[in-house]
Amino acid sequence: MKSKKEYLVLIGVAVVLVLYLVFHRSDRTLYELPEMSEIKASAISKLVITVPEKTEAAAKTGETIELVKADGKWRIQPQGYPATESKVDQMIEAITDLQLTAMVSESKNYTRYQLNAGQKITVKAWSDGDLARAFAVGKKVPSTQHTFVKLPDDPKVYHARDNIRYRFDQGMDALRDKTVLSLNPKDVQGIEIRQNEKTVSIVCAPGQPEVEAAAHGQSDNQETAEPEGEEAETLVWQNSRGEAVPKNAVEALLDHLSTLKCQSFITERKKTDFSNPVYSVTLTGVETHTLSIFEKESEDADRHPAISSKTGEPFYLSAYKAKNIMKPIEKE
Repeated sequence: MKSKKEYLVLIGVAVVLVLYLVFHRSDRTLYELPEMSEIKASAISKLVITVPEKTEAAAKTGETIELVKADGKWRIQPQGYPATESKVDQMIEAITDLQLTAMVSESKNYTRYQLNAGQKITVKAWSDGDLARAFAVGKKVPSTQHTFVKLPDDPKVYHARDNIRYRFDQGMDALRDKTVLSLNPKDVQGIEIRQNEKTVSIVCAPGQPEVEAAAHGQSDNQETAEPEGEEAETLVWQNSRGEAVPKNAVEALLDHLSTLKCQSFITERKKTDFSNPVYSVTLTGVETHTLSIFEKESEDADRHPAISSKTGEPFYLSAYKAKNIMKPIEKE
């Protein structure tokens, strides 16, 4: 009898353990995650991002940024500013790859997840004229590569795969393409620089063919082959007096100007508000490009106001960039 009772007790314990495991597991998974419909990145034509107050991106005021794709380029509306394509691509990747991995809370206590009105980032994406995806982005999950998110008309908080908040935490100034001059150095045939009440004009002209024998250590009395084709012809930079200008100085200048990005744009002033530049350069060739740099606004400022032919707004160049551009191209 005693042995039979022990068996019954063991069976009872086993049943309790099985029931506990079954119900404990079901308590953890007694929900279905919303399915995210498939969206093609190429089909997305409009984004609206609302950045909350008191973030690095939006300073002290919240911003709603509308991005529209036209002719294959993303622009910030209604101003029409070109957007930084790589940053928009990161946003679109997060939108199209959005995957919910777990339901976190039904308590509607959104503050702890930074999904309350003052902290959440709202994201909306349109495809073929229809709203294709909308969600709110909270903070990154501290212990994993996940982000708290919330869907419209759904009170629950979910985990989304990957840390995606940083991709959307962008103000207008951060999203703007800050390229203020763009050119191919090989297309430049002439340069005019005005600095310190002095004008320097230089042109690119064919020079004497290079003698390859010298590079191979041949003596003067050895026969050398005549250089053939355009590749054998060198190009030199000469000033208006026909004197050679150091090639490395010209190449350094063109390198700085080929893809010049500003520190920030000056939205509260116009180009016509600036006069008497301390340095200006005009590049001629396939196209004509101009850049003018002005005095710092204060002695201890770390930037210079500037204007260029590529953009309709004035902008700030860092003092470091301006100093490199304004180096004399000829020996004093």
